[in-house]
Amino acid sequence: MGVTGNKSNGVVYALGLFDWFRKDDPAYPVRQAAELSFSNRKIRTILDNPDMEYIFDLLRDDKNPEQYLTPASGYFVQEALEGAHGITDIHMNLIGFNDLFLKDEEGNIIKTHTTSEIGNLIAALNTGDNQKVNIHFLTAKGLCTIKKGTNKIEGAQLPDFIYNRILKKGQI
Repeated sequence: MGVTGNKSNGVVYALGLFDWFRKDDPAYPVRQAAELSFSNRKIRTILDNPDMEYIFDLLRDDKNPEQYLTPASGYFVQEALEGAHGITDIHMNLIGFNDLFLKDEEGNIIKTHTTSEIGNLIAALNTGDNQKVNIHFLTAKGLCTIKKGTNKIEGAQLPDFIYNRILKKGQI
């Protein structure tokens, strides 16, 4: 499933739903998906940022100190979009997502950082803010790529729940 013809040596920033029950490496599912898509590339996740705890502490929920506000991960997505830390590609693992909003068994929307990160990427595509990195969405149908500086989809089809939120659909 590796990306063919990808000659970049840059860093891949891996996003998606973490498995917080995996105490040894909660980012494992996200990292593994990116490694399958990009063999022989350095993979970085939000947990690899040295200032992660500091940024998240700034954005704690005052009403529930054990919870972080979802914009906390948006800080790191913005850094990635700007190509910080040698990042040339953003890889969003959407396996298991059928809608932008995850819901519990009762149909209530669950606030997740992943939803926030997807929203950041949608905003970047709507504003043309993908000038420095390629954006990849891994879906059950394969890898969808939008190369930096463009809004043209290559590979698998962009999921409807993302495509329907893109303002300039005719250009994608």
